[in-house]
Amino acid sequence: MKDNSTSAKWVLLIYFLFCFYYFGVIMMTYFISYPQMSKVHENSHDYLQVFNDKMLWFSTIPSILMLISSLFLVRFYSGIFNKWLIWSSALLAIITVSTTLFIILPIHNKLPLTGFSEAIQRELLSTAMNLQILPAVFQVLIAFGLLNIYFKESKPIERWLFISVFSLSLYTWGTLYMESLVGYPMWKLIAPSEWMATRETVGLNIPVFKWVFLIPDYLPLLLLIPMFWKRPIGISRYYVAIMFVTLLWIFLITAMYFVPNIQLKLGESYSKQLIDDLNKYDFPLRGVPGLIYFATVLLMFLKIKRKETV
Repeated sequence: MKDNSTSAKWVLLIYFLFCFYYFGVIMMTYFISYPQMSKVHENSHDYLQVFNDKMLWFSTIPSILMLISSLFLVRFYSGIFNKWLIWSSALLAIITVSTTLFIILPIHNKLPLTGFSEAIQRELLSTAMNLQILPAVFQVLIAFGLLNIYFKESKPIERWLFISVFSLSLYTWGTLYMESLVGYPMWKLIAPSEWMATRETVGLNIPVFKWVFLIPDYLPLLLLIPMFWKRPIGISRYYVAIMFVTLLWIFLITAMYFVPNIQLKLGESYSKQLIDDLNKYDFPLRGVPGLIYFATVLLMFLKIKRKETV
């Protein structure tokens, strides 16, 4: 198979999609979700059952797809990319996903009965650091290397502007879904008496929340500006404009509506109505533009013009 064929491009694109997406999921789970979960003791059974139900769709299944895509990469690209890089990425995916399925998931499945304590949080983080987080970090680094090789015909500044926007966008896909489609529904089950304790882990004043979630989310807004003039051949300026406008809309609606009218007020006190409003309006106002944004960056990848081989 030629690496510039449509099917080969899709194999590579799907691999990058799940690689960066799952890295975002892992970072949000261990550094944002778990600290919140350790504060919840009332309604813990239902709260943690929702967590397990949501994680099946937004974490477990994508992790399996990430593993499958890495094996397809071995099948189709071993003769094109450096075999050491391809096989290393596949091995790291096997380690990460095996840890998810055979170590982390059994613990998660017991949580509705046992509850989620800080001791369990430490146990999970200790296990995951060497068997999930670090392998995922190395897998992402390999992905950067593969992207750099794959688009080597583009000028360095054009190439790395696109790689930065591409990788941050897909990483953000994972963090946003963990926040909005996993986290927000769980907020409905937090008791008013425990609400403020859970808020200690999120917000503009929490460094880990800024670095794991906020900064990667909106940094592409700045990187897209020079892409109006510096971008790989094949990417239309209209695609850049679509991404910029949709992300700007998400930023503005967040800054002008969600933060002052919902998040800041929830940072002061519990409000069932505000939590319901957040769940009701988040996807129509931010999720739909987000899907347009993510679809456009995937289309950009497919549109970049290259020669037949790397």
